[in-house]
Order: sequence, then structure tokens, then C-alpha cells
Amino acid sequence: MIRLFLTIISLMFFCFDSKGQNNRIKISQCVSDTTCTSDPTYKYFEKEQLAAYCISEEGQKQLTLLLDKSYRNKVLDQIKIIIDSRPNSINNNGKSQKTSREVDVLIDAAQNGNVPTCYQDPLMYFMIYNYVSKIENARKKLKLPLKIPPKFGSLPTPEINAYTYPADNSKDRVEPRNSIIGFNTLLFMFAYQMPKVILPTLNVSKSDCTSNMIVVDYSMEEALRQIQGNPNIKINFAMAILEFMGLSEHITESLDAKFDADLMGFTTSIELFAVAHEYGHLIMKHELSGIKRLKLSTNTKDTISSLVGTRSWQQELEADKIGIELLVQVLKNDIATTKDTLLRQALELRSISNLYSILFYFKCMEIIEDANFINDKGVLPKEILTKEKEYLLSFAQGKFRGDDKNFKNSGGSHPPAWLRYELAKTIIEKFEAKNASKEAKSYSAIGKGLVENANLLWKLCMPVFPELIATIKEHSKID
Repeated sequence: MIRLFLTIISLMFFCFDSKGQNNRIKISQCVSDTTCTSDPTYKYFEKEQLAAYCISEEGQKQLTLLLDKSYRNKVLDQIKIIIDSRPNSINNNGKSQKTSREVDVLIDAAQNGNVPTCYQDPLMYFMIYNYVSKIENARKKLKLPLKIPPKFGSLPTPEINAYTYPADNSKDRVEPRNSIIGFNTLLFMFAYQMPKVILPTLNVSKSDCTSNMIVVDYSMEEALRQIQGNPNIKINFAMAILEFMGLSEHITESLDAKFDADLMGFTTSIELFAVAHEYGHLIMKHELSGIKRLKLSTNTKDTISSLVGTRSWQQELEADKIGIELLVQVLKNDIATTKDTLLRQALELRSISNLYSILFYFKCMEIIEDANFINDKGVLPKEILTKEKEYLLSFAQGKFRGDDKNFKNSGGSHPPAWLRYELAKTIIEKFEAKNASKEAKSYSAIGKGLVENANLLWKLCMPVFPELIATIKEHSKID
């Protein structure tokens, strides 16, 4: 599992590293009517993908690399060599570990497999496919109903949330189409980048030599000490946010292999939950409550958008709850089916920490909400009043039985990330208290520390973001 996602992350790095590739942009592709599918659903989504890539110069660079199969295959071959020579952080002897059969299958699928559209990133498609398979097994184990399996794809958007591109089965349509779930192409890269840049703020040490207990110091004092000692932490944090928003090219530093076990499992859990949440909507048979226009660019002057479906806050929160249940079962399944003793032990120790990835995901979502507001308005967002938070939280928890019609039927947007965070936190903390071993609880401090220090870093960086984004925009005009 860890090797699988290290491969994925490394490949993403190469795919988005466009140095030396600028002269290969083919603007003609953006006016093409080429289609690779006869499926009416994917035929519609294919046009949305093309529009999303072609709206910006950075998107066109990504599209050029995406369509260059020989370049992609060369990168995949290089990555396999890199992974084979990278030390395995689970084994203390530091020996390298050959890529697993699971990785080989993924590489073969990315090189030779069929994707549903001309503009679908094959790696991301088969990653999602892999996640769907795991979630489907968890669903069956939990005996949750599912009438229609999901169709999915990816495209660049400015938001962390996935969206449903609605079905159209009207009588006057020649080719009726079903709905499709569209994930942001940068979501999985962002899910890796954010914990990667924050991990160095934690001080992790062994409790003693005779147990699997660890001690994690993620206090504000320790985090500030680490940040002051390494100025690149704040820089890398800010660049990860700007990259996701499409305001910066991919800039990163490699991470010591000793962090692989903690980072990859945590990252994987973020991505699994994102897919499991969408599964939750299907399991709960949630109908779309409305339609909205989703901007395809962070550029405030661009007006091109896609029509996407919306659901009520209540439905979104229900899908979060189902998503948590599914992720818990996926983690249990992974432990139960892992034969290697060291790997199985590592999965058990990190299982609770990996559940805290859900809170990290919502914290990152809150950060992106703030950053997008700054990008749109040029000023810092106002802090939500405590009374307003308590009021909304009381409805969500069912503690207040007043006129909650507006809450149940509110649509046009996802619930605020802070609300989803608070509700998920209650569920996860109860699960930890009831099910976690002492060793797993000690490891859970890694996940908790990543959440706390993401919040700390954003508090340190947010005040300069209006000026930073304004400078980037002004510089782009000059160029």
C-alpha cells in the first residue's frame, strides 16, 4: 500500500513538472471536436474536461503532458527504478523493497489501460478505480445498499470538493445521460503535499526500546521552534496552497524516506475518504437539490463555468458519516488481508492516526475556502462569530428542534468546512476511545499534530496572502 502511493505521488510530480515542456503546448487541441467515447455520459463530461484544461496556460501545459503517451510511459519506467531503490521505512534494516504486484498492475494500467475519455488522466482514473474497489468491498462487508455503481472522472477545478455533473434524461434528448462524479485532478497531489510540508513541525520519538509506543510533541512551542529553525516550512506550506489554486507551478522539496510510512498511509486515507463520501450519497440515495455554476478557474476575470449538482447540507453531512464508516472498514480490511507481519503491525499502529486524516482534509478545505475568498475579494475573510457556530452546530447535532427547515434544505454549496470538521471530530474521538490500543493512541498523535499545525501555519501565513496573491497577479500581467 505504501509503495503504491509513493509511486503515485512521484509520478504526479513528474507529470506536473513542466520544465522544458512549454514549447510543446498544442493550442489546437483546445478547439478539437475529437471524442473517445460513445457513452453519452462520458461524451458530455469529456467536453467539460477539455474546457477546464484549456481555460488557463497552466491547464494547457498539463493537457499537453497528459496527451503525450511516450513521455508518460518514460516517466513511469523511471519512477519504478526510483521506487525500487528507495529504502523501505517499515523495515528497520533500511533495505530497498521491490515494487509490489499492486504497483506493477497500476503502472501497466496507466500505460496500457483504457480510460473513458480523451482527456482523462489515466493514473488518476486507475487510482480512483482502486479506491472504489476497496470502498465497494467495505460497503459489502457493512451490508450497505447500492443500486447504481458510480461513474467517475477528473478535471481541474479551483475547489477541493468533488461535484456531481447531473444526469439529463429529458424526453427531448437524443442521448440521455447519467450523472458522473468529477474529482479535482490536483486533489490527490494536494492531499500529499499538505501533510508532507507539515510533518517536519512534529517531534516524534520512541517511548522506549521495548514497545511500539511513541511520543509526539506537536505543541505550539515545539512547532514554532521547528518553523523558526526551518524557514522553508512556511514557504512550502504557502506554495502548496498556491499550487492547488493554480497560481503557482509545482515547487517542492523531497521528504526523508523515514516519513514514508506515516505520510503515505495518511495521504491514502484522505483520498479514500473523498471517494467514500461520494459513495455515501449513492448509498443514501440522495437526489440533487439544485444546480449551480462552478467556475473552472481561480482567475476572477474568467467566466467559463460548468453546471454541477448541489445537495442540502443535511445530505452532505450524512454522506460524511457514511464516508467515515466506509473508511474505518477499509482500514480494517487492509489489516485483515495483509500477510506481511511488519506491514500488518504498521497498519494497526497507524489506523487511528489515519482516521484523523479526515479532520486534516476538512482543515485543508477550510484553508482553501479562505484562500479562494482572498483571491476573489483581495481581503481577509471575516471570522465566524462563536454564537453563529454554536447555532449551526446545534442543528447539525440535533440538539435544537426549532425551525430547521433552512438548514435541512440549504443548497447551492457544501456545508462550511469547520462544521464538517466538528461533527467528524466527535465521531472519530468516540471511535478512538472505544477501539484504539495504547500503541495506536500514541500514534494517533501524529494525525492530531498534523491537524493542529496546519491550523497554526495558516494563522501565520494568512495575513500576508492578500499581498502575496496581488503580487502574483501583477507579475503575471507583466509576463
